[in-house]
Parts: sequence; C-alpha cells; structure tokens
Amino acid sequence: MRVNHGISERLWWRRFLQEYNGVSMITIAQWTSPDEVFSTDTCLAGCGGVCDGQYFHAAFPPIISAQTLDISSLELLTIVVALKLWGACWAGLCITIRCDNEAAVTVVNTGRCRNPFTNSCLREIYYFAAIYRV
Repeated sequence: MRVNHGISERLWWRRFLQEYNGVSMITIAQWTSPDEVFSTDTCLAGCGGVCDGQYFHAAFPPIISAQTLDISSLELLTIVVALKLWGACWAGLCITIRCDNEAAVTVVNTGRCRNPFTNSCLREIYYFAAIYRV
C-alpha cells in the first residue's frame, strides 16, 4: 500500500518558506565532532531530555496516550519536543542526538518510514534542522 504524502510535503514547504530568508550556505568544513549533544528517552507514559545541564520531562497528554503509539514513534516525538525547546539555541551548530531506540535512529538517519505519525515527526525534525541550520 502506498500513501500519498504530497499534501503534507506542500504544507511543510509553505511553512518553511515563510521563515526562509533566501540565503543558504553550504559549508566545506569537515564535520569532526559535534558542537552540542542532547539525549532523549521515552516510555509509554512520558518523555524527557537533557542537554548541557538543562532538562525536561513530561507525561504525554491524553491526545498522545489515546493513540497507543509504538515506542519508536514516541521516541521521535520526544526529539521533536527537544528541538522545539532548544533548537533556536543550536542555530548553525553541528548537533548529535543520542537516542536508545534503534528504529528511531534508523528513521532519522535514513529519512524514511512507513508510519504516518512517525513521518510527521520526521518532517518536524527536518523542519527544525532547516530553519536552524543544524
């Protein structure tokens, strides 16, 4: 079964272009080590993250809990939360995300998934990477 994500992709571009300033720099510098590292972790009830002495933790709201999402989707959602909280502080930096879920790591590294909720999280991650140039 093939799912058409064209509408979501158009919405992503429409949202991104409202913030894009028209300047894009491609660095030729070799990336050797991250400027910042953050870690996230998730359980079925909630999530948390830590970066440079700051942290967050929260229970998932009922709208998330009611969806009975798999742990990989929740791990990506937690990464999105971290990016929403700290992403602006990391503008222009090389970031490493530490996540203990192999499926979530694979999704982020390959940029592919068949799960619609996970794909929406992945689009959010790419959106923050684009606007903050991380």
